[in-house]
Parts: sequence; C-alpha cells; structure tokens
Amino acid sequence: MANASQCVTCEKCCFGRMCKDYLFDNCITLFTQSLQRKKELKKGEYLYHSGDTITHLMALRTGTVKIYDPDGNIVNVKTPGQVIGTEDLHTQTYHYQAIAATDIQLCLLERSRIYDLSQITENFINYVTDILSFEIAEQQKMIAVLVSPDAQAKVREYLKLIAQRYEWYGFPADNISLPVTFKEMAMLLGVSISSLNRALSELKEHGEIVVDKKNIQINSLSPGR
Repeated sequence: MANASQCVTCEKCCFGRMCKDYLFDNCITLFTQSLQRKKELKKGEYLYHSGDTITHLMALRTGTVKIYDPDGNIVNVKTPGQVIGTEDLHTQTYHYQAIAATDIQLCLLERSRIYDLSQITENFINYVTDILSFEIAEQQKMIAVLVSPDAQAKVREYLKLIAQRYEWYGFPADNISLPVTFKEMAMLLGVSISSLNRALSELKEHGEIVVDKKNIQINSLSPGR
C-alpha cells in the first residue's frame, strides 16, 4: 500500500519527462543547474509560509505534504509524484502554507530559470504546461467530489480519487493508506465527523471497503483510471 516511506519512480514523477530528456538522456547544463534533487525536510518543517516569495516548482518524491489556508484550515494534501505550490504561480508570493506531514524528499526546479530553459531546450515549455494542466485536472476531480450529493457519495468518490492517484503514480490502488486523518478528511469534504463515520460504516456494511485504522482496503470502488 502507498505510505509515507514510499518513493515515486522518476518515470512516474510529475518532473519525469523533463528529467528524462534534460538530465538522464541528455545532460543539459542549465537544467542540471536549475534542478535541486532530493532535498530533505523533517516532519513539521515548512516548505513555505504565506507571504513567502515563490522560488521553485516542487515535485514530491516521498512523504506527505499538507496545504493550509491562512486561517489554518487544511485545503489540500500532496502525495509522492505530485507537484506542489502551483495554485499561487499567478502571483509572486504564496497565499497558503505547506507543511511536511512526514519526513519528505523533494526535487525543486527554479522558477526564474523556466523562461531561459524554454528558449534553449525543445519542448520544455510543453512539459511545464502539461504539469500545470494535469494539476488543474486533479483539482477539477476534487471539485467533482465536493459537489457529490451526500456524505456517503463524497467519501466514496474521495477514496476512489486517492486510489486513482496512487495507481497513476505507480502505487497499489486496492489497499491504500489515507494521507490525512479522519478529522482532516471530514474538513476537506465539508462533512461532520459523525457523517464521515456513518458513511464509512455504510461502505463497510456494503462490502465496498475494509477499514483498519487509516488503511483502507478497496473492494468495489473501481479504482482504475
């Protein structure tokens, strides 16, 4: 099952195609100078605070990162393979804050080098566009979860979304470790803890899932993407 210690492969990472072309297959000096690999942060450390200048695109290799609004409410969670911090790229500073929920490892691409790289490397800007477009698609899927008609539907679709995400990034999709607590899951879905517990119980009774603490065995949620 996917957990905090697992590392996404370079092939499956959001930076994968860029690194293949400009790091592994052809060593492009400007790219290697612009990419910081395997930066480590400990649980509880901040990737960035609200108001910090946006300096990098970040790819999460291992661990879990949680995104909070200025009031301290959780608004997103990132798992291995995903890009971090794109929601504020239209400005110069972050409006949210990101915290390592576990020990993590990141790869960072300097934002200031993106234009220069696009001028000297074929297809580079297409890779960046694809990364951002995929992130938008992921956000649209979460919105679709949030507009589900009731708590059970929201929980079912959220579990399916997490399973799909794990599968996309190369992890097992039928036995997942939730990247959030149940309290945080309720907050993300906009339901009460009692509604969440009731929905999980109903899904268990229907044989759709088996719950063991934060580990969810998925029997019939159709996790394939």
